[in-house]
Order: sequence, then structure tokens, then C-alpha cells
Amino acid sequence: MRRLVVVTVLMILALGSATPARASSVTVSRFYEASLVADALFDGFDASGCVETSTDVFAIDGRIALGGSINRVREVDLFIDAYDTCSGTDVFVASGQAALGPGAFHIDTRLTSASLHATITADDVINGGTVPITISAEWTGIGDVRRAVETTHTVQPGFVLIERINGLFRTATLTASISDGTTEFAGGDPVSAGLRNVKSGEVSVVH
Repeated sequence: MRRLVVVTVLMILALGSATPARASSVTVSRFYEASLVADALFDGFDASGCVETSTDVFAIDGRIALGGSINRVREVDLFIDAYDTCSGTDVFVASGQAALGPGAFHIDTRLTSASLHATITADDVINGGTVPITISAEWTGIGDVRRAVETTHTVQPGFVLIERINGLFRTATLTASISDGTTEFAGGDPVSAGLRNVKSGEVSVVH
């Protein structure tokens, strides 16, 4: 799972003021990410009871600040693994990633719902080449929104790392089609589906 963190000014000031006499020898690096995420995992068998297909889809709309620059990230990641448990052979394995244009992925900050409509050119690991896979998915948040806040400190000689995560998480139901035009890779209900609104960051100090 992707890491997402919030850097506080107090942390930076505290780290900077801890070594005033050696300011020129101190290197401070900062990373910040704020992301909205929808993901799902499907896993099931075909009619023969032999071929098990696992499908994992992950969509993100985020902003990353690193080294003084801010980058917008809108993308979808897909992994499909079809395995014949009776013969012990791989049937189909594909993975792909694609940037998402405006309107392809929508998710609200309250984690009420999300939608994804995109086509990925995935790598066909078994046969070589690529295969276009179309994704159409609608998430609906259910149950309570859970908040998780965590701060960790790592201190070693000459190095300090502070990491913080502040996130909202919600389970979701999902209606989806993930297909190459011939095979449906998102049959049945997902094993898991969720929505996340997470901010994370880190400050590292080398001195």
C-alpha cells in the first residue's frame, strides 16, 4: 500500500533548532502526498473449477510534493493472474498502468462513491505483446468512515526520520467490468473493495 504523510511545521522547526551550530552540515528532505484512492480485488474460479483468476485494480488521484515541486498523479494500475490449479499452469497473466485523463476517475472526499472508466494497454506476460483491457467500475461506500493517524520516529547516528499518516478509510461495494473483449476478469462480488482519503508525509534529517 502506498505511503501517504503530513509534515508539520513544528517538526521541521524542532529539527532545525536542535543543531543551530551545525546548520550548514544538516540536510533536511521533505515529502508530502495527499491522495484519494479506490481499489478492489476479485478472486474466483471458472465453471470447470480449475482456473482461478485474481484481479487487482487500483486508482489514485493525488498530489505529491518533493524537492520543492508539486506533481499531480492520476493513474490506474491493474494486475490479472489466471492459474489452472488442476494442471499447475499459468493461463493468463497481465499487468498494466495508465495515466488517467480528466473525468476518467471520480471520487469524493467523504468517500461516498467513486467511478472509474479507462482502457489500459496491459503487458501479456505469458504470450508476449500487449492487450487492451477496459475497466468500468462504480464504488459505493458503506458503513462507517474510519480514521487512522500514525506517527513514527526513527533515530540513528547522523540520521532522523519522522513519518506521519492521517487517513480516512471506508469499505465499499462495487459493480465492475474488467474485460479484454472476450473474457470478463471481474466476475462476481469482489473479495475486497475500499475507498481512502489519505495524507502522508515525512521529514528526514542527515547531519
